[in-house]
Amino acid sequence: MKICVENVQVENGGIVAFCRTSIGDFKGMWTQKEEPLIGKEYYVELGIEEYLNGIAVSVVHDYSVSIKEQLVHFIGLCEGADEEVMYIRLSVDWIEMVDLVGGIRTGDDFVSFSADYRKIKIYPYTI
Repeated sequence: MKICVENVQVENGGIVAFCRTSIGDFKGMWTQKEEPLIGKEYYVELGIEEYLNGIAVSVVHDYSVSIKEQLVHFIGLCEGADEEVMYIRLSVDWIEMVDLVGGIRTGDDFVSFSADYRKIKIYPYTI
């Protein structure tokens, strides 16, 4: 997915990147040794190490990501699943793979989940 870095902070020896996407803002831990440049666009993948309070069907049927204090909240459409993971569409160029949860219908259900920003790893890549 494509992000734009809005701000950068050093925290406990790690780099926290505040990022803008087409569906909202999030923050997470930048995995490169060099800080990202503020205002620059990057292509990234996320590694979310832990979901708080699990993954649930959302009453909101709109794609979004937002920051509330230490948490990042995600809402997306469950597009599919296999034996281990669900594929959650968050935007045209953004799919997250999350642990499989029963009772969620692929193609029909929007789901929500949250993570502490310190558990979200940002992996930049070059196209």
